[in-house]
This record gives sequence, C-alpha cells and structure tokens, in this order.
Amino acid sequence: MPGSFYDTGVWGPFDNNGSNILGVEPMPRDDVIAANATLTSQLLLLSYFTAPPGVPLCTQILTATGATAAAASPTIARMGLYSIAANGDGTLVASSANDTTLWNAVNTEFIRALSVAYQPIPGQRYAFAALCVTAVAAPVISAGTGSLPAGTLGRTPKLTGSIAAQANLPATFLAANSLNTVTRIYGALVP
Repeated sequence: MPGSFYDTGVWGPFDNNGSNILGVEPMPRDDVIAANATLTSQLLLLSYFTAPPGVPLCTQILTATGATAAAASPTIARMGLYSIAANGDGTLVASSANDTTLWNAVNTEFIRALSVAYQPIPGQRYAFAALCVTAVAAPVISAGTGSLPAGTLGRTPKLTGSIAAQANLPATFLAANSLNTVTRIYGALVP
C-alpha cells in the first residue's frame, strides 16, 4: 500500500512516506488532533507501539501541553518508555528525571533528557508513559482523539492503557494492571 511502512521501510501508515515522523512516536504527529488528555494525579497513561526499523539512538523524550498547564509544582512529573514483553508485562527502560517544571506552560513542547540513551529494537513493543502526581490541577497533554471504545483499543496489539495509584513511574507493571482506556497520549523519543 503506497505511503505505508510496508513499502517504504519507514514507520507509519499514510505518514507521507515517513517524512513527518519525529524520532520514535506511539502515533504520528499527523494523528494528534486535539490536546485533550488530562493527566489525572497518580494515573499512569500508556500509549503502546511497535518500534520501526532504522530508528536512531534516542537521548531525549518529549510531549506537549494543551490549553491547561500543571497548577503550582507537582510532586512528580515524568515521562518514560516501557519495553513490553510478549505477555504484555512492562519494564521501564528509559525515563526523564522528576521535573516539577514539566507541563508548567500551556501549548508548549516539553523535551527532557532520558535517564540513559536508548536504542529501540525494531519490531519490539513499547509503551510511552506520562505521570503527574499533584494535589492541584493536573495538565492537559497532547493526544489523539479516537472514536473507538476502550475495549477495542485494548485488543492485542494493545494501543492504550492506564494504571491507577502510582506514586512514581513503576520499574515494572503486569499486563493485567494496564486497564483499557480511550486516551492515547502523544510523545516521542528523539536523538
């Protein structure tokens, strides 16, 4: 099919032959049509994806806010990347440090260094993660707005998930704990 991963070797169906791809993304930027994912305090949001071939060594991670910034200073504000095992369990392989200035301005891109440079493995499943722990208003970050029910998005291969009651990015999580959700957050890993 023209313009797809299958004929170009570049990630993303209908992504202009890969010319719009920014590093490694759970979904192409072209598919982000609204900044509408509120980071509920202690709710880890996950966007699953398969790493494409030919991705660079990644040293930074990014996301962007919409029309609502984090109020005051959150206790925890982090982004991460989980490697997903065949059974759906996740292992944290890279993350940003806690940064209470993350998501503190509206309509802004936030880019942070990864804890370790990471080379995504082509064909491996991953999940981009965002977590905010705060006692006041949480930020709204960029996301794709889907019209599919959470159960459909949660079918294998899973596209979205959430895990409640997280005080920080967990080192690992069980597949059974990643609940289906309709929220697909946007983020990227970049060189």
